[in-house]
Amino acid sequence: MMILIGGVVGYGNLILKSLEMIRDHSYKYGVDDSHNHKHSSEVLHFVSEINMNCYDRKRMNILILSALYHDVIDGKYMKFDKTKKMNILYDYVEKLDLGRDRIDIFENVWFIINNMSYSKTVIVDENNEPRYNEFEFIKKYENKDIYDLVRNADLISSYNLKRAFDYSIYKDNIDVNEITYEKINDIYKEVEDLYKRRMHKLRKNKILTLNNAKCDKLSRELDMRAFLKLTTYVASDKYSKIQEHFDMYPKIDIENIIKHFKEKTI
Repeated sequence: MMILIGGVVGYGNLILKSLEMIRDHSYKYGVDDSHNHKHSSEVLHFVSEINMNCYDRKRMNILILSALYHDVIDGKYMKFDKTKKMNILYDYVEKLDLGRDRIDIFENVWFIINNMSYSKTVIVDENNEPRYNEFEFIKKYENKDIYDLVRNADLISSYNLKRAFDYSIYKDNIDVNEITYEKINDIYKEVEDLYKRRMHKLRKNKILTLNNAKCDKLSRELDMRAFLKLTTYVASDKYSKIQEHFDMYPKIDIENIIKHFKEKTI
């Protein structure tokens, strides 16, 4: 069945079918909200917010799919070897009816999502400050502009501190129905420390690409919002209240996202 969104065929089908597969993938492999289909749509949203480039359909598909699938083979959840991960991702891409470009699209998506993570792109210098480390093979990559967009959108999504709380709950295998006041405060301290060490340094240390005016403006606003969330936090023994307070997921309008990609396709 073809999916129609606001009269747009193609990108709508690509995005919605992908989100369905990523949702099912997340359920299958126990991926929590910090890295599941919700996060995929969040990163795609931020890509559409900061992108000012026009691309042909093949390159636009690479951009969209890299944003959507960037965490699908994340090692925190997928304890498989490279071949297994590659086969999982290829199976998803194969189901998207991308035509004769599907192999090239897959290879580019695979390259981007395997080389964009914070752990692979940021080093700590002699002053214990995080710095963006752009390798030569990245500088020479033919789709570096697309790589930069997806990497920046993912970094921008880290200002959503609810994700940090949710991942701590997942990582420590905590039952939120039995969580204690003390444990919530321990997680709060972890998140606060993470913000100071990582998120607050994204702009200061130019880990984000701030010569992109939209990225600069959006990250400035979200950094301030995250800081205010931390400083206005009121201790609670109800995890639902913590989630509500720190939730910074953007309002996702799929129609507008699809419209953006359609207008930017040449």
